[in-house]
Amino acid sequence: MLHLRLSASPPARCTVVVDGVISLSCPRKNAWGRSSSVNEADLTTTDAELTVHMQSGDDLVFLGSAVKVERTPLA
Repeated sequence: MLHLRLSASPPARCTVVVDGVISLSCPRKNAWGRSSSVNEADLTTTDAELTVHMQSGDDLVFLGSAVKVERTPLA
């Protein structure tokens, strides 16, 4: 489960759940440092694949049986 705060207008929170994970790629080719954000996240619903583009340049890739996204406004 990932909890993200979207920089969209208006700002919102987003919870992403990847069910039935069958593959996870978590490389560390580039140095990871302190950060409070990611560059972006891409979701391919037909393949149930979530890619999170880290500020380091690495991509975290989750592949599962389903991906659920819940967006809620910031209070």
